Amino acid sequence: MPKRYISHNHKPPADGDLPQVEHDILRSLGSSVNDILRSTDDVEASPSVYVGLSGIVLMNMHLASLADGADLGAPDEFLALNDHYLTDALGLFPSYLRKPRTPARSAFLDTPVGLATLLLIHAETQDGSDRYPWQECLQLLERTAEDIMSETSATDDDGCEVLYGRAGFLYALLRLRGAFLDYSESQVADAVHDSHITTDATIARIAANIIAHGRHGAQTYAADIAPGPPLMWSWHGRRYLGAAHGVVGILNILLQCPPYLLTDAYDDIWAMIDWLISIQDEEGNWPSKAPALRVSKYDTNELVQWCHGAPGALILLSRALQHPSAAHHARRIPAVLRAADRAATLVYRRGLLRKGLGACHGIAGSVFALLAAARLYASRAISAGDGNGEKGGKGKGRVEGPGGLETRARQEEKAQENIMRAVHLSHLAVAPEVAGKMTTPDRPHSLYEGLAGMCCAWASVLVALRGQNGADQRWGLPGFDDL
Repeated sequence: MPKRYISHNHKPPADGDLPQVEHDILRSLGSSVNDILRSTDDVEASPSVYVGLSGIVLMNMHLASLADGADLGAPDEFLALNDHYLTDALGLFPSYLRKPRTPARSAFLDTPVGLATLLLIHAETQDGSDRYPWQECLQLLERTAEDIMSETSATDDDGCEVLYGRAGFLYALLRLRGAFLDYSESQVADAVHDSHITTDATIARIAANIIAHGRHGAQTYAADIAPGPPLMWSWHGRRYLGAAHGVVGILNILLQCPPYLLTDAYDDIWAMIDWLISIQDEEGNWPSKAPALRVSKYDTNELVQWCHGAPGALILLSRALQHPSAAHHARRIPAVLRAADRAATLVYRRGLLRKGLGACHGIAGSVFALLAAARLYASRAISAGDGNGEKGGKGKGRVEGPGGLETRARQEEKAQENIMRAVHLSHLAVAPEVAGKMTTPDRPHSLYEGLAGMCCAWASVLVALRGQNGADQRWGLPGFDDL
C-alpha cells in the first residue's frame, strides 16, 4: 500500500454522474465553510496566511470571487466575514504587524506581510479605513520593500523562496497592485499609490534582486555540476526545486509580473524551464533538490505535492506556456507540453494524498495543479487551429504534442480531461472511506494544511465544471497562482 497517497481507480465520473458529483461537492463545500466558521481554535493559534487567521480571510476572498459561478451566494457575504477574522488576528497578536527583520523572512504566506496586505485590501474594498491600522500595514510594506531594494549586491542565493522569502514578498506587492489597479479616490487608495510600492519601478527592482540572487547561486552551483542552469536559489543551504522553497515557486511568481518588466530575464527563465524538463523522471516527477555530481543519482522522487514535486512544477509549466514570452521560445513548446502531460498524469494518479486536504501537501494542491493544466489547454496560447490543415504562424494552427501534431480540438479534449481529473479527486475527497485513510494535520481548518484549502479547490472545480472561463486566473491556488 502506498505510504504517501491513496490509490484510486483512475476513472473520472461519467457524464451521467456529473449532476450527483456536482451536488456532493457543493454540499461538502457549504458544510465545510460552516465548519470553519464555527471551529477556528486551530487557526487562531497563528495570524499567518499559511496556517492561520489570514488564510481564512484569503479563503473568503477566493470564495467571493467565485461565488456567482459556483452558486455560493452573494460575494459580499464572504467579504463581510473578514471583519471578524481580521479583528481577531489583530486582537490575538497585537504586536504581529512589525517589519520583518530580514528580506529572507518577508513573504506573503507566512510572515506579517500577508496580514498587512490583506488588511489593506479589505480596508479599501469594505470601507474599513476607520477601523483598521492600515497606515501601519502600508508602512510595514514600504519599509520591507526599501530593505530589499537597498541590497546593493547579491552575495548569496538564499532567502528568495515563496513560503518565507523575497518571491513571497513580490507576490504580496503584485496582489496589492491588482487590488488597486482601478484607481479610486479614497484615503487608502491614495496612500497606496503615493507610496509607490506597486509601481513598475518597485516591482522591477525587487524582481531584479531575486534574479540577481539566482545568478549568484548559479555560479556557486556550477562548482558542483557543469554545465549548470543560469539561475539557482537555496533555502537554508539546500537547493530545493519545489513550489514552497525552491526554483519552481520563484519562477512562477516572476512570471506573474507585468511581462514588459522582465524582458532581460526571459532567456534565463526559459533556460531554467529547459533544465527542469531535463531532470524530470520517467514517471513525470522531479527530485525535491537539485542534483549534484557528488551523488550517483538524484534524490528519491517520492513527493508528489504542491510544496515538492510535480504539482507545483505543473502549475509553473502551464503558466509559462501561456506567458507572452513563450512566443519567442516556440521551439521549446513541444517539450514543455510533453513534460506537462506527464506531470498531469502523475498528479492525477498519485494526487489523493494521505496528509489531508490542504494546499501544501494535501489534495487541494493536486486539484489546483490539474486545474492549471486545464486552464492551459483551454487557452488559445498554444494552439488556435481547427484541424483543417492550418499550420504555422504565431498562435495559429496545430502544435507539436506528445504524439505529433495536435489540433485545437485535441487541446480542448485535454482541457476537459484535466478538469474531470480535478473533479474526480475533489469528489473522492468527500468520501468517508478516503477521509479515514488520511492523517489529521496540525491545523485541520487552515488554508495550506487543511479544510480551507480544499474549500477553495472545491469552489474552483465547480466553476470549471460549469464551463466558466478560467483565463482570469481565479481558478488558481490562492497565494501562489491567482494573480
